[in-house]
Amino acid sequence: MANTHSLDLELSSSQYAKKDYSAGVWEGTGGGNGTETDYTNLTIECWFNPESLPSDGNYMTLFEEISLDAHFYFRILNSSGTYKIEFIGNFTGGTAGWKVVYNDISISTGNWYHIAGVWTGGASGTLKTIFSGDASWGANTTNNDNTSFVDAAGPGAFVGAIDSGAQYFDGLIDDLRIWNTARTEAEIENNRSAELVGNETGLTAYWKFNNDLTDSESGGYSDLTGVNTPTFSATVPFAGGSATNTSNFFQFIN
Repeated sequence: MANTHSLDLELSSSQYAKKDYSAGVWEGTGGGNGTETDYTNLTIECWFNPESLPSDGNYMTLFEEISLDAHFYFRILNSSGTYKIEFIGNFTGGTAGWKVVYNDISISTGNWYHIAGVWTGGASGTLKTIFSGDASWGANTTNNDNTSFVDAAGPGAFVGAIDSGAQYFDGLIDDLRIWNTARTEAEIENNRSAELVGNETGLTAYWKFNNDLTDSESGGYSDLTGVNTPTFSATVPFAGGSATNTSNFFQFIN
């Protein structure tokens, strides 16, 4: 299998991709096959390559998913010139009980980074980020029970923006995967630079972005729709092939 393309989103055109889920019928970390179940564990991971970065006080969102009982997303924040990556989640189905984990990051345009967010233990559990890019990225800092986030009406999946059509990402996104398991660092590392088949245990949504917005997970319920005509790029973080073990997990890829 060859990784041939990535999703190319332009901030100037407010481009993103989305999937609107009807109530109770969707594909995501809840269990797959178009039916939502209760969350216990999840992993979301993707490659991204920014073409620009958010200005001070602003965000760029990589991914957001809203189900009937949960809401989580990845975004990049510029806080007084310091960039942070945030993984935010809520398994309670309301405005309370939010958990936020963030890392200070060293990031620049034109480079590929791999990021994964892992949630374990359901509504009362913990979350962390695992990143491949630069070992100087800061340690996880967690802020639990932050009630300042407002749960959206949802449900749906949004790539490169939040559900309201804001916080647009500017750049390339590739090989976005959602699992209903808490992946280990070794599992993430050993498979991040190889395309999956689509029937792997625990995989519930998988967007390769190989010149289309198709969900390549075997159930295939979450094909995306482009908003404002996003395109595809032949620039990719890896070419494909079988999974290999890399001794240096924090590998920087130009």
